[in-house]
Amino acid sequence: MKKIRYLFISLVIMSLPFRLYHLNYPLLDATNFRQTQTATIALNFYKYGINLFGSQLDIFGIGKEKYLTLEFPLYEAVVASLYKIGFSEVWGRVVSIIAGFVGAYFLFKLTLLILDTWKVAYFSAFFFLFAPLNMFYERTFMIEPTLIACLLAGLYYFCLWNEKQNKIHLVFSIIFLTFGFIQKALYGPFWLLPILAYFIRKKTSRFHKFFKFILFAAIPLIILIVWQEYANYINTQNGHEYFTSGNIKQLIWNFGLLEDRFSFSMWQPRLQQLVDGIFLKPGLIIFLLGLVSGLYLKNTRFFYAWIASQILYFLIVFRIQSHNYYQMIMIPAASVFMSIGLIKLSDWISLGLRELKFNHINTKHTKTVFLTLFCAFFILRSWMHTRWDFYLDWKWYNRLLLVGKSVHPNKYGILINPGYDWNSSYTYYPRLKALLVSVEDVSPASIGKLQQTGYSYLILHDDTQYPGYLKGINREVSLDFLQKYKQVLNLEDFKVYLFK
Repeated sequence: MKKIRYLFISLVIMSLPFRLYHLNYPLLDATNFRQTQTATIALNFYKYGINLFGSQLDIFGIGKEKYLTLEFPLYEAVVASLYKIGFSEVWGRVVSIIAGFVGAYFLFKLTLLILDTWKVAYFSAFFFLFAPLNMFYERTFMIEPTLIACLLAGLYYFCLWNEKQNKIHLVFSIIFLTFGFIQKALYGPFWLLPILAYFIRKKTSRFHKFFKFILFAAIPLIILIVWQEYANYINTQNGHEYFTSGNIKQLIWNFGLLEDRFSFSMWQPRLQQLVDGIFLKPGLIIFLLGLVSGLYLKNTRFFYAWIASQILYFLIVFRIQSHNYYQMIMIPAASVFMSIGLIKLSDWISLGLRELKFNHINTKHTKTVFLTLFCAFFILRSWMHTRWDFYLDWKWYNRLLLVGKSVHPNKYGILINPGYDWNSSYTYYPRLKALLVSVEDVSPASIGKLQQTGYSYLILHDDTQYPGYLKGINREVSLDFLQKYKQVLNLEDFKVYLFK
């Protein structure tokens, strides 16, 4: 056990410096839209109290529309609790970093439990921690690392319960899987396929297997359905019908259309993201090798069912894969086969040297050198593929701060965009509560009505894009009436007017 513990600690030590990179930078690098959205919910929990059934976003103004439920806010609640120690966005990243290590630990333990080989377990955790997507997103202000850690913990305790028949492991499994399911409904249910495969491997009657599986799966699924129904209800009540599970536009946004699966232009970037974000070219080779060589190992049915579930996930939840962080959920299963392939390749190299009569070369040392060089090269390539995500436009950040300084902190504003871009970056760093309005909906009457409901200033964002946008939707809008208001800020992408 000591050896296993030290092995995992070595992975943590190796990967930690990469996760501390830009730790205290603003949340305006890659996917700033998603990060500031999550950070806004956590900030409002901190300011107004944690309410798991009432997530607030500041981009929707001060009416009931400010309540939008996108996911079960477990991560945001944890971060908001840590804010009480001292407010800092670093806490959000710390939670993600810890969750990433927790996920790697349970993947390590799960692989060791099923395959009973520390090498496969060790390199599975290695590829999990050093996948380019995880190197970046496991230190961001996002829920994915926490969600994946919950699912991996649930999967491990399920398999441990099957082996040990200890009821406490079953309880842990259901709790962690439930938290994994309800945080984002698109991920968890696919993981029931490897769970079913593990049930089937037991030598009991077919009816007994299926009945146990139904009982086990029913709890997280029922809670997920109840939560989703609540989210649908509250979003409908608050004017966000688009964000309900039955909305056809939302379904198309996530799943796409049948013809999408036959479009090369849609497949090409998604497959490229898989290679660049999970495998890299050398990793893809050993992954394919692992898929083949894993057939000759014992107890791998579970992992084949797992990778099949992720392929199914990719094909079904297809259109949303344009956002590469939706592919993070596929990394754990892929990592196991990359590990199997790497070990098989090292065995072939040692065997080849013996066949070539290089008997003076120590086989054990050969494997160690090869594995060390391969892992070092993989880390280097992964870091190179990740670095672009850390880009931050400091000038944009400073302009956002200027917008916040130009208005009263306790007043409410109207943000006019060329389209419905509800990016929380526009309100999070200026610390504003603003109602998003697309420019085609702007008129003296509509602005006057909003003034009466409590809004005291107006922000034009990217106003140089208005003419082209309006022409594209065949609309004409005049903003000449804004001249009667006092302009207090004039930047290249933001203009601020006070009503009083």
